[in-house]
Amino acid sequence: MRHTVFSTNTAYASRAAALAGDGVLRATVFSVHDDVAAGRLVRLLPDWSLPASDIHAVYPASPNLPHKVRVFIDELKTSVMKKI
Repeated sequence: MRHTVFSTNTAYASRAAALAGDGVLRATVFSVHDDVAAGRLVRLLPDWSLPASDIHAVYPASPNLPHKVRVFIDELKTSVMKKI
């Protein structure tokens, strides 16, 4: 039996490989929430998780933050919190 090794540094490629049945994926809950809920991915170690970490939105300091930036940040917060 031939064993192959797949390695990537992108979440997109890791998720695609896991969805194709080509391996195991380590991912954030919010990035695969919909796939797990739909049964496309299965959590292998449900009692284990990585240590919690922060997500940062980084943008230039400005006295007048553009409205679209504020809307994006607010949507990011809402979207991530729904999936945690």
